[in-house]
Amino acid sequence: MNKNQLINFLTSLSEKETYYKKNPNHISSFYDKLEKRNIKTFGEVYSFSFDAEKEKQDNNKDITNLSQSVQFQISRQTRFSNVPLHVHDFVEMNIMYSGEATALILGKEIKFKKGNVCILDTNVPHTIKPLGEQDILINLIIQKKYFDTTMLSRLSNNGIISNFLLDAISNTQKHDKYIIFDCQNSNLLLNLVENLLCEYYNPSFCIKDTIDSYMILIFIELLKSHQENETSSYKSSNKIYIGEILQFIEKNYSNCTLESVSKEFLFHPNYLSRYIKQGTGLTFKEIIQKQRLNKACSLLKNSDLTINEICECIGYKNETFFYKKFKEHFNSTPKEYRDSNLSN
Repeated sequence: MNKNQLINFLTSLSEKETYYKKNPNHISSFYDKLEKRNIKTFGEVYSFSFDAEKEKQDNNKDITNLSQSVQFQISRQTRFSNVPLHVHDFVEMNIMYSGEATALILGKEIKFKKGNVCILDTNVPHTIKPLGEQDILINLIIQKKYFDTTMLSRLSNNGIISNFLLDAISNTQKHDKYIIFDCQNSNLLLNLVENLLCEYYNPSFCIKDTIDSYMILIFIELLKSHQENETSSYKSSNKIYIGEILQFIEKNYSNCTLESVSKEFLFHPNYLSRYIKQGTGLTFKEIIQKQRLNKACSLLKNSDLTINEICECIGYKNETFFYKKFKEHFNSTPKEYRDSNLSN
C-alpha cells in the first residue's frame, strides 16, 4: 500500500460508517458481548479486553491483510459511531491524523487537534464523541508488555535524556492516567504514522521488525515534542528546564564537569547540584556515570574498539575503576557483556 492508497482508505466511508451516518443513535451489538465494571464516581462502564478488540478487528471486513502481531493492533476510529464510556486492559495510543475530536477522559472533556497524540494507560474511563467525516483518528492498542519488551526497553538505553523523559512521562501517568503530546508542528510524526500504517495494512518482509522500528521512531518524536514544549514553557517563565541541562550533559559527558555545566547555564555549582538532584533523583556524578556506561554498552555491541579504547573514549582514565563500575551496574565484565551480545 502506498501513501495515496492509504489516504484513500482512511478517508473513504466504510459500510459501517455509512450506516452510522444514516443512523446516528445506533449502538453497535459489539458492546452486548462485553463485561461491565463498576468504577467509583463513574458507575458501570464497559470493559474492553485486548483479545476482544483483536477479535473485532479480525472480523472487520473493511480491513484486510492486517499484520497478526500478538501484542499490537491498529485501527481507524469508526466515524459517526457512538462509543459508550469504557475502560480497557491494554495501553491505547490515539493519533489525530486529520480534523479534530472531543474525548471525555476521567470526566474531563478534551479537544484533540491534528497532530495531537494521547496515550491512555489501563483502566482509565473514557470515550470519544462521534467523529465527523473529515475527522481521522488512528487507534493503536498495545499490550503493556510490548512497552517493556520492545520499545521502552530499547529507548531506555539511548541516554540520560531519554531515561529522564520516559520517567517523567511514567510519573505523569501514575499508571492509571493519560498524557497528551502536542505534535501539531511535527510533519515528521504524521509521516512516520503514514509509513507505519502502509506497512501494517500491507505487511511485507520483516513486518514485525519494521513496525517495531517505526514505533520507536514515533515515540522518539513524542519525546522530542515533550522536551521542546517543556523547554518553551520554562523559557516563558524565565527558567531553565532540567531537560536542557541533561541534553547538554549527554552531548558532553566525556569531559564536562559540574563547574563547566554550571558556567554554561549561569548557575552556581552548588545550586546546579541541588537542581539536578531534585529534578532527576540522581547526583551529577551518577548522571555522568550512567551516560558513560550506556555509551560503553553501545560501543561494546557495535564497534571493534578494545575495552581500553572504549574506556578512554567515554572519559574514564582509570580502566580498573571502569571495570568496577561496569560490573556493579550490569553484573558482568565488559568482555562478558560483549561476548553475550555477539552470541545473540
